[in-house]
Parts: sequence; C-alpha cells; structure tokens
Amino acid sequence: MLLKRPENLTDTQHDKLTDVLRYNLRSVRAYLLKESLDAFWQYDSALWASWFLDKWCTRALRSRLEADEKIARTLGVTTTSSSTVHCQKGDLTGRRRGP
Repeated sequence: MLLKRPENLTDTQHDKLTDVLRYNLRSVRAYLLKESLDAFWQYDSALWASWFLDKWCTRALRSRLEADEKIARTLGVTTTSSSTVHCQKGDLTGRRRGP
C-alpha cells in the first residue's frame, strides 16, 4: 500500500493508508520521502534536477530510515564544488554532460 501510487489505490486501501499515516510516524516519513522523489522526473533542467536530488538525498540520509538511507547511498550521489550532483555513472537526468 505504501509503495503504490496514490491514484492507483482502491477506496479501502486509501482508507487504510490514511489510518496508517495518521498514527505511525516512521511510515509517514517513509511515505512522504517516496512520494517526493517522484518530483525529480518533472525537472527539465539538469541543474535543477541535480539540486532537487541533492536535497532529497540529504533528507533521506537524515531520516533515520534504513531503507531510505540505503536508496540515497545506492544512487552514489556526490556533490562537486559547484554543488552539482552527479551519479557515479553519469548525469542523473540521462542527458549527456559536455559537448
């Protein structure tokens, strides 16, 4: 239920999710982090996408949620001196860097 996109939930699942999010703080943090990561794919600018991912990874690492910390580490995000975030395997937006 927590991994399912909100628009794909049945009415019963939506009601259960509402209850879980109301009472379980760890679940709330995990759910909100998961949902907020979806915004990454909306960026057209590699610079803004990098900024967003840097902020998201910082939140995930500080969340004290093991699964989210692991995701941030798995991305292999590093920050350059210009504060641009790059993955170990290239530009995170799928665009080529350089000429």
